[in-house]
Amino acid sequence: MVRSAAPRPARAFRRAILGCALLAAPGLSHAVPARDGPLDEIRRTVPARAERRGDFLLVTDVGPEAAAKALDVLQQADTALDALLGEPSPHGERPVIWITSRADVGGAACRHSASELHEAGALGFFSCSCGAIHVAASVDPKDEDVVRRVLLHEAVHQRLAVAGLPRLAGPGSWIDEGLATLFESLTSDGALDVEALDRISIARALSDAELLLPLARFLDLDREGTEGLGDVEAYYVWKSIVYHHAVPRLHTQAFAVMAFLHETLGEGFPAFLAQGLRDGGSARLVRSCTGLRAGRLQATFARWLDRIDPLGLRGEGGKR
Repeated sequence: MVRSAAPRPARAFRRAILGCALLAAPGLSHAVPARDGPLDEIRRTVPARAERRGDFLLVTDVGPEAAAKALDVLQQADTALDALLGEPSPHGERPVIWITSRADVGGAACRHSASELHEAGALGFFSCSCGAIHVAASVDPKDEDVVRRVLLHEAVHQRLAVAGLPRLAGPGSWIDEGLATLFESLTSDGALDVEALDRISIARALSDAELLLPLARFLDLDREGTEGLGDVEAYYVWKSIVYHHAVPRLHTQAFAVMAFLHETLGEGFPAFLAQGLRDGGSARLVRSCTGLRAGRLQATFARWLDRIDPLGLRGEGGKR
């Protein structure tokens, strides 16, 4: 699930970088006939249309230009995931539901995910029950950066489910959320974008305030443990201004750890992903792939957080 971003200093720079260039593909989207199924129920409820691009089926009421750009992002995401995961995507229809009218689109097969989207700040959600990506009505089609991030994040969850890699329940279950948050933050050349650096700075501020779990413990959390990592009320200071808001600990720490491993492992990162997505991103696997024992792994991660400081937040994080 993608959460809305809280006010942060780097937010003013968000529009400066769009990590995935939009593909110009006029004429590839086309209306598809209605068919029986949960998407039909949605299309009968709201004035939505369906457009197909490859395996993606977008059911939406946004304008044609915004719909085409959304499908461009999804297709480019699929290509990038092919390279990152080292194998082509299995074929099969992948629905994406984006209704901006705020009508009730929680059909029988998708009611759970529709209700999840009503959680405070939720911008997107992948439903295992109906296999669809849901984009919240609050997402503005004109805000291409937010649209891109939501689609890239949820495309990872959908891709893993299509590939037969559902969310892990045992130790190391943080890895799918870590991959999703990393993927939404990479530029087209594989670097971290500005908001990603902002997120790492916040992770470091939380680490300074001892609000992040020790790395060995975090890596071995099972699904129940990761779901228990709720938001934490935190603050940090930037240029004498105190920013205070709820920070999602799972997303923040999972992203920081995955970005650290992405840089540290380099060419070995895809091999780590392949094993981690299958067996879990446990502390044992991370130690094996990095060649670092527990204490040294924690210290190396801490030094990596310290090194990335685009906003000058060092030593000014805390909690209330």
